[in-house]
Amino acid sequence: MEIQIQIHKESSCSPSNGAGRLLAAGVFIGFFLLFQLGARQNFLQDPGTFFHTRVGQLILEEGQLPRQDRFTFPYQGQRWIAQQWLGEVILAALYKFGGFDTQVFIAIFLLACLYAWLALRIYRAGMTFLLTLLMITLVVAASSHHFLVRPLLASILFQALVSALLLEVERCRAGLACLWFLPIAIAIWANVHGAVLGGVMTIGLTGIGWGFLFLTGRPGPLSSWRGVRTAAIPMAACIPALLATPYGLDMFDAWGEIVNSPLIGQLIVEHRPMLTLPQGWAVLPLAVSFTLLSIGALRERLVVGWAFPLVWLLLAFTKIRHAPIFAVTAAVALPDLFQVSRFRKWLDERWQIETFRIRANVMKGSLNGGFGLTAALAMLLLLIGLVFQGSDVNLPILGTGWVSPPADRWPEAVRPVIFSFSERAPDGTPIFNELFFGGYLAFQAPRLRTFIDDRCELAKDRGLSDYVRGMADPEIISGWQKKYCFKAALTKPGSPFDVWFSKAVGWEMIASSTAGNWFEWRP
Repeated sequence: MEIQIQIHKESSCSPSNGAGRLLAAGVFIGFFLLFQLGARQNFLQDPGTFFHTRVGQLILEEGQLPRQDRFTFPYQGQRWIAQQWLGEVILAALYKFGGFDTQVFIAIFLLACLYAWLALRIYRAGMTFLLTLLMITLVVAASSHHFLVRPLLASILFQALVSALLLEVERCRAGLACLWFLPIAIAIWANVHGAVLGGVMTIGLTGIGWGFLFLTGRPGPLSSWRGVRTAAIPMAACIPALLATPYGLDMFDAWGEIVNSPLIGQLIVEHRPMLTLPQGWAVLPLAVSFTLLSIGALRERLVVGWAFPLVWLLLAFTKIRHAPIFAVTAAVALPDLFQVSRFRKWLDERWQIETFRIRANVMKGSLNGGFGLTAALAMLLLLIGLVFQGSDVNLPILGTGWVSPPADRWPEAVRPVIFSFSERAPDGTPIFNELFFGGYLAFQAPRLRTFIDDRCELAKDRGLSDYVRGMADPEIISGWQKKYCFKAALTKPGSPFDVWFSKAVGWEMIASSTAGNWFEWRP
């Protein structure tokens, strides 16, 4: 007994434990520097960054939540709710503090913390240093197309935390009482982003899976009917937690419009099937690796938390927006899968490669320990960054003047002309724009009223179908102009709309750039 105790004490202070801490800190710093130095502009690629920030600004200025549209002219006054209001307020507060620099800084900071934590979990389960770095690289690659300053980013974080908690409970590394954190997380998440529905689905199907394991006498977290009740109450509480928003049941109407629309995939990239997009192929290495590991492991033992990433993978094939959710749920499950996977054991036995073997002195118990060094480092970096940005210190990486909207994506060169037109025109002047520019104009030229933006729940299928018809037959624009009397237009160079305005009588191109052309009505 004394020998066993001594071995346990030595393993808890083993070099591998210290190496795990250094690995997590290295992943955090590496990820942060990689994206700050090489990909910071990519975080401002989506129109939602601008639109959500503008909505948050209005909420902070007026002290109330919007309940009707005030950005477009075709739908002005129509019922609309800011379903992501909490995320929008946070974005507006960050922008007020330090502009786009702070928004991107916080986004990269949070993602760096997430992937450092996931890497530490993987390493503590027994993967070698090299294989841990390889797997976390695959996870990042499968998710990076959604690294955008949007409330959607919070859903990646929430899904990772929810999945980890469920798996810790299922593997008996955490008690059933910890499930009470779930309805709290869902209540917050519901005010940030609609992907909370996926979180509730994960919780619900996990509960059903646990019930199946209990009723069939298989190993699982539930060993008695008392345990069933203890788990069922907090998990069931996640459903009413969805209603813990200022909009109540109206949220479901908005979510339903988005989920059920057949036209969104034609207009919004993130709603398209994964393999129809170049970035979708970056998901396949992780998908193949996880599938091979999980098939053998699930034959050894049925664990709901190991199977659920496969559900998200199937959903990702239908809509690429689910790929980051698959990636983080896979990263959460990988540590356990690696230890029992038949495929991993076969690779080890067949090829005798050290990389695929479980390290000696693997830590027992929870996979979530050893993050103190990285947390301290992260807090120090956060404090320094916020001090520099709050003081408007012009400095690379941590200061201001480091991030701006990419000029090849947004018509920054045309923006002074748009601003000049906005100042001359009456408040609420209607302008035509392509869908992609709606959020950008709402932020950069708030006095104008746009034609459309990417709020598909506002335009609904009828409005979206009209827009799709206009893309196919731009001559429809002349009818729109007679109906709405718009005085200017912002188009993508070379698009069908751009070609029409270039040739239409009475329209004159005032300014152009690689990202957008600005036309004004001058008959």
